[in-house]
Amino acid sequence: MTAKKNIVLFWFMNDWGKYGRAYEEIALALSKHPNTGQVTCVLPPVKAHDQQFMAAIHRHTKNLMVITPFWQSINKSGIGYRLRTWFNKKYPPLTLIRLYLYFKGYSKDNTVLWIYPPHQFIPELINNIPHKTLVTQIVDNNSFRTDASYKIAFSKLQYNELSQSANLVITSSAVNYSIFSKLNNNCLFIENGVSERFISTPSDFPFKKNNTQPRLGYLGFISQRTDIELIRHVALMRPNCLLLIAGPDEGIVEPSGITELPNVKYIGPVPHIQAPSFLRNLDICLIPHKDNEYSRSMSPLKLFQYLASGRPIVSTKVAGTERWGELVMLSESYDTFVRNIDMTFETDNLEKSAMRIEAVKVENWNNRVEHMVNKLMELD
Repeated sequence: MTAKKNIVLFWFMNDWGKYGRAYEEIALALSKHPNTGQVTCVLPPVKAHDQQFMAAIHRHTKNLMVITPFWQSINKSGIGYRLRTWFNKKYPPLTLIRLYLYFKGYSKDNTVLWIYPPHQFIPELINNIPHKTLVTQIVDNNSFRTDASYKIAFSKLQYNELSQSANLVITSSAVNYSIFSKLNNNCLFIENGVSERFISTPSDFPFKKNNTQPRLGYLGFISQRTDIELIRHVALMRPNCLLLIAGPDEGIVEPSGITELPNVKYIGPVPHIQAPSFLRNLDICLIPHKDNEYSRSMSPLKLFQYLASGRPIVSTKVAGTERWGELVMLSESYDTFVRNIDMTFETDNLEKSAMRIEAVKVENWNNRVEHMVNKLMELD
């Protein structure tokens, strides 16, 4: 890759700016890399009321744009209905986005299409966005989900098709690498990383300084991987501790009735700007994940954020935690999880806090993206 490459990056959810997702950090790091030019992040199309034209375009930084296309290019209501209808048929949103990219200097020879499946919009992007290189990045493997309503077969088919047709496949877990490296020789295993804003200074337990109730916390999506019964067990066994659950809920918390316990509080999603402060104010960070196929396909982003905060961590023994055994208290059972919390309160100190922070500094997103871009350079 001798000339700078422009990147069109597609993420399968409309959540830019909400949770500080890995794709946002990757897009930002790509926009700063010396071997890349402009980065445009395209999100799935949405229906919009009172839309003006084509898409919502947001400039995040000088070299990073975020586009949310509309399902129709212009609003059909108003004067000139027939003309508006004709325009929508003649110039669908992707046609106009392609024109936008052309005027921004994107061309087939200098463009990398970087996609995160699964999503039904991806084939249209591949067919309508001129590009020389196709990158497929697979994070959580949704073909392992067990939701009755989730399109498992579609996800598995698209993962396989895109992995075989891509110039480069990037995976974030050993399980995904073992699957997709068999479909494509140009396959990387790169775990999630940490943003610099999470890097803290060593500190002792906040409850000692503030003379408050010890606070145990979980930050992240509450989903199929979350062992809500383990959280309940901890709350019942250690009623002197306050358990804080923070993050988007995929319909797990309310049906479980866990918030009826006096020492459990669900506070909902924490804005990503406030997430570092939330972690620093915890006494112990928890990773109560189930060990199943779905969780094994993940690289827990929260693990790196927890380490960067300096706070001690108690986790189930799930994929992604193996190499951190000296810095994370790993648990094989509910009772062991509780005992590890007790042991952490007894043995953790400033020295261990400093060790966690120092160890995770090299796991930053700039280093992760450097590895990705170096592989792209080899392919050119």
